[in-house]
Amino acid sequence: MYEVPDDYVVPEQLPGMLETTSEMRGVEVVGESPLLGLRIGERLAREIYISRFEPLLTPQKHSRIVTWRPIGYRKRPVGWVRSPLEVSLKRATAFTHLVGDDYATHWSSTAQRDLRHAQERGVRVEAVPFAVFMEHMPRQGKFRGLFSFMSWQAERFHKVYADNMRWYLAYNAKARVAAALGVLYLPEHNFSMSGTSYSIREADERSAPVALRDRWHKDALKEGITYLDWNALWRPGDARSWRGFGAFKKKFKPNIVYLPPTYITFVPSIRLSRYLLRLRRLFRTDAPSSRGAQ
Repeated sequence: MYEVPDDYVVPEQLPGMLETTSEMRGVEVVGESPLLGLRIGERLAREIYISRFEPLLTPQKHSRIVTWRPIGYRKRPVGWVRSPLEVSLKRATAFTHLVGDDYATHWSSTAQRDLRHAQERGVRVEAVPFAVFMEHMPRQGKFRGLFSFMSWQAERFHKVYADNMRWYLAYNAKARVAAALGVLYLPEHNFSMSGTSYSIREADERSAPVALRDRWHKDALKEGITYLDWNALWRPGDARSWRGFGAFKKKFKPNIVYLPPTYITFVPSIRLSRYLLRLRRLFRTDAPSSRGAQ
C-alpha cells in the first residue's frame, strides 16, 4: 500500500521547500539534500525528516527525538517504532510526467469536457502579481479556516520562492475572477508543483479551475519541465474540507502515491551514549562471574 515509485520526487528534499514551514521560533533546517530535515528546540530537540534515506543517528551534544517518514520503504525500518504523530498532514500525493503537448488526452472525460467548455465560453487565464492574487482570495464562508491556512501558505511560498512562483487568475466571459492557482517552477530540478488555489462561486464558471491546470501544463512545458507535483490528496481520516480538492485532482489521472507512516527513535547525547556504553560493558563483565557463582 505504501509502495512509492522510484521516479517520485520528494519535495521536502528540494532547496527552499522546508523553509516554507520553518518560520516558527526555535525551528531550523538541518542537513543537506537528500537528507534535509527540521530541528525544533535544542535540548532534547525533535528532528523531522521526509526522505528516501535514513537520517544520521550519530550522537550530538544534546539528545534528540528523531521522526522519519521513510519514502520508498515497504516495511518498518530496523531500530524504529511507529510514531503516534505524523510528520505531515499530507498522507497521499500525486504526480504527472509530461511526455508532450497532448497531455489533455490522458485526462478523464470530465476534465476534457470542462476544458472544451472553458475554451468555448471564453475563459481567460492570466499571470498576475502576488498582491492581486491575494486580493481576490475568499475570506469568509463555510471554509474560512481552510482559506486562512491557504493564505498563510501562499505568503510563505511567495517569501521563499518569489522569483519561481507564478500566480494565475482565471476570468469568465464577463471578466470576473472565477478561480486562482499558485504554481512553483524549478526548471533546474525539472520540478513544478501546484500550490494555493481557490474558486469563487459567484462567478459561476465551473470550468475555470481546469483552464488553470491547462495553463500550468503549458507553462511547465515552456520551461522545459516534465515533472508536475499535485501536492496533497485527500484520504479517509483527513479534514472534510480537503475532500473536494482531492476529487478534483484525480480528474487529471495523475500517478497517485500513498505515503508511508511516520516512525520515531531516540538518539542519546554524546555524554549519555558514553554512560550507556559503560553500563553495557559493566554488565557484560559481570555476567560470567554471576553464572559461575551459581
